[in-house]
Amino acid sequence: MRLLWRVEDDDVWKVNRFYNENRHNDLVVWRRERNIEGAYSRFSRDTFWKEMVGCLLTTQARSGPNSAVSRFVRQKPFPLTYRECKGRRNLETFSQRTLARFGGIRRNVIISEQIRD
Repeated sequence: MRLLWRVEDDDVWKVNRFYNENRHNDLVVWRRERNIEGAYSRFSRDTFWKEMVGCLLTTQARSGPNSAVSRFVRQKPFPLTYRECKGRRNLETFSQRTLARFGGIRRNVIISEQIRD
């Protein structure tokens, strides 16, 4: 199978126009700063774990900059770190209580089961 991807001048124009119309949107600014202009950190098990938990949280929930999920993930220290979760006898109960106490996070039970697995 061969795939030919041809980008035309009109395609570039449309993308540029879309970007220019949205570049001052808070979410776009935040993501540009975080994903493009920010310094890259070293990849670690802790980093992977936190991103994985974030992905589980955002599966069926709003995740805009002011959402409960975003506020939870931005907590310092992050309450569900790999180190905090590793080796817990009842990780499912711990993570479910942590999410429930924070409030505004949907699917606590399912997410806690997925974190455990």
